[in-house]
Amino acid sequence: MSLRSGIFAVLLFFLTCAQVRASAESARLLRNGIHFFWAGDLVKAKRYFATVVSIGTPEERALARRYLAKPPLKNPSSPEADLRLDLKKGIAFYEVGKFEDAYKAFSAVLDKGDQDQLAIAHYYLNRPELRDLGSLVEDQAPVIEDHPAALDPLFHLSGFVRNETAFRISAPQQLSELRTYAYASGAGQLSENVSYKISGRLYYDAVYDLTAHYPAAVSDDEKTEAMVRDAYVDVSHGDWDLRAGKQQIVWGEAVGIFYADVVNGKDLRQFVLPDFETIRIPEWGTDVEYQKDELHAEFVWIPLPAMDLVGRPGSEYAFLLPTPPGSMVVFGPEQDPSRTLENSEIGGRLSYRIGGWDMGVFHLYTWDKAPVYTSTVQQGTLLLTATHPRITIDGATFSKEVADVVFKGEFVYSWKKYFQSTDPAVVDGIDPKGYLDALLGADYAFENKLSATLQLGQRVIRDYTSDLFQQKPSRTTITIWLKRPFLDNRLEPELLLLEDLTTGDKMIRPKISYKLSPNWRLTLGADFFGGPSDGIFGEFDDRNRIYEELRVDF
Repeated sequence: MSLRSGIFAVLLFFLTCAQVRASAESARLLRNGIHFFWAGDLVKAKRYFATVVSIGTPEERALARRYLAKPPLKNPSSPEADLRLDLKKGIAFYEVGKFEDAYKAFSAVLDKGDQDQLAIAHYYLNRPELRDLGSLVEDQAPVIEDHPAALDPLFHLSGFVRNETAFRISAPQQLSELRTYAYASGAGQLSENVSYKISGRLYYDAVYDLTAHYPAAVSDDEKTEAMVRDAYVDVSHGDWDLRAGKQQIVWGEAVGIFYADVVNGKDLRQFVLPDFETIRIPEWGTDVEYQKDELHAEFVWIPLPAMDLVGRPGSEYAFLLPTPPGSMVVFGPEQDPSRTLENSEIGGRLSYRIGGWDMGVFHLYTWDKAPVYTSTVQQGTLLLTATHPRITIDGATFSKEVADVVFKGEFVYSWKKYFQSTDPAVVDGIDPKGYLDALLGADYAFENKLSATLQLGQRVIRDYTSDLFQQKPSRTTITIWLKRPFLDNRLEPELLLLEDLTTGDKMIRPKISYKLSPNWRLTLGADFFGGPSDGIFGEFDDRNRIYEELRVDF
């Protein structure tokens, strides 16, 4: 452990002793948080619960922490939760006594909601104030006698099965994916203070049996997979929460690309095209959180760190390597950190709410999860060996809501990141540099249901030299994300655009989803890449594709 890491750990311990007085408004905020959670607006729910933890009574804080520990709020798959506007309106109308409007809103949910949303709608529609306002189809869902917020079953099974088919439209045109993917998750409440989750996934990609497009090594690596994803226990006691087991630890909420999300390794064999929940590799460890009034502190220990998975040479999204044209290249065995206690990863995060600002800092003593290739020349052959050097990462985040616009920022500084070098004089072909990643963004949901995110990111490398492979002294990237539901939320077009303003390196991802029924969804989309051949996106400009995804949830 470095001296800086030790100082940070001591500082973390003493700062967790801070205390602030509670507020009488907490009961209303807790009620709003519960309503927004069950209505599907997780962003607002998390904001309300976090405030209750700051100002509520001990009983209110305990209930708010229970909700914050639930998987949808603990590890959101994306900064944008689905906004079920009819549900939210129905709850609001019901609470102010506008029962006819509430009945209309909840009735609309019956045609488009998933199982949980149907349950909520039926709960309200079966209340005396709404029951006689119209005919209710009794066999669409069971009548719920208690509010869903009070239901914490010992075991609840959920999951999905989906088919993913992709066709490369760049030359040579060919089928690039025919994957059947299954995911199942079991979660439950063992007691008032103890809950758990275990999940797993498996897939089979038939493209490797039906075609001969890819080398045998790629087929062996990507054709099939079966793995345990999350496997953890949550324990709450007073102001403390502990999550122990295999888990995802999310520190950043950027859209489309990773910034402050630095804890977990990433599965990048399909680049950044899957959702972040799929890309993150859950890691065995402990996550201890302390919440007291406006203060939130977190300590992370990962004894068994996982490194990034990247596509093997010849795969659809294999990254470029610093190899001279025409050279003979061989690969040595990857040098992963040995699994010993001294190779553990540790880190912590502190955040404080003041004047509506949520300000945070974090520190992580970790390994470079992305492979860094040392290079040596032996008898005219270039030997590349993937290594993972120790690195230290510090960062800061902020968020602030102003007139329903959520402004956010993420700043990440790596003190000694090893970059590939094309200079033969550089020892081992890697050169350590410090670099800064910075992101400023804003999220807004318009009255017409259009959700929008705008982000501006920049990377600056200290002491930059022109021999750094695929790097520039600075990069400025803009991200635009738009989604707008139609037809009572059954049809959802979406657009994601990322572009490097300095080089024209870009990725454009339009897609449209249609809910065939409460449990079935069809998605059609395309992924386009462009820019210089050594760009992060431009290196895949011959991998443009169209795809479909058919998914059923259970």
